[in-house]
Amino acid sequence: MYHHKERQPPFVLVKSALLDDKTWQRLSSTAKVLWLYLRKQYNPYKEDINLANGKLQVRLSYSKMRDVRDFKSSKSMCKAIRELQQAGFIEITERGGKYAGASAYSFAGKFSKFPNRKKDRDE
Repeated sequence: MYHHKERQPPFVLVKSALLDDKTWQRLSSTAKVLWLYLRKQYNPYKEDINLANGKLQVRLSYSKMRDVRDFKSSKSMCKAIRELQQAGFIEITERGGKYAGASAYSFAGKFSKFPNRKKDRDE
């Protein structure tokens, strides 16, 4: 018998160990929100691989974050990016800008893999 699966609403999959991680707990709420929005940009059907280093990357523009409560200025986003970099959660793989488009980021550290990514599940 065929069962029609209902399409699930979009969600961001996060490992529960992340919430218990001491480094994560020390991050500002702004940095945590930015990390979740970066994870939201991942699309398993349209992966963006950096050709120079082979890393999976996601893109997020400052203008897209303007509608989020904690990111009213580019200064707050810059601060959150720097905080995530220093904590070892992200790396900037391509610098964007006014004419270069959105910057690209790859995830780093022990929470860098995507649990729903087929390639990561097979390893």
